[in-house]
Amino acid sequence: MNKVLVSIDADGKAVAAITVSYPDEYTHEGTEEVRQNLERAQHTPDGWVIHDPLQLVLSAETVQTGDEVTATVTLPTNTPDSEVEFVVSYDGESLDPEVVAVSSGKAVATFSFEQPGVYRVTARSRFHGVATKGVTVSEAPAE
Repeated sequence: MNKVLVSIDADGKAVAAITVSYPDEYTHEGTEEVRQNLERAQHTPDGWVIHDPLQLVLSAETVQTGDEVTATVTLPTNTPDSEVEFVVSYDGESLDPEVVAVSSGKAVATFSFEQPGVYRVTARSRFHGVATKGVTVSEAPAE
């Protein structure tokens, strides 16, 4: 597809033009704000909406082996998202994603950590993007 962009002067007189070529799958025009927030942008019949970024809260960011950490994502009441994906990664490896349904505007997942180290908990939703927090796990004292 081609689009012609025209520059005009104060009187509306065309003074320059360029042709922009792009593939057919680019079907809607956006703004610079849409480009900068692509993972949170949605085109609706009323135009573009940039959804709020995902907010991830952990019950603790420093724990001992065997402890549980609850990860909570709260979504706005008007969100189009119905689920959130949580992924825990450690030492370059990621566990299988856990997909959690949004209930009463929240998605909650609980994780426990069996080895000491620094883990990353990542939450991802289709319209609110990605948020990541770290969890530092130390060895539980011997009993």
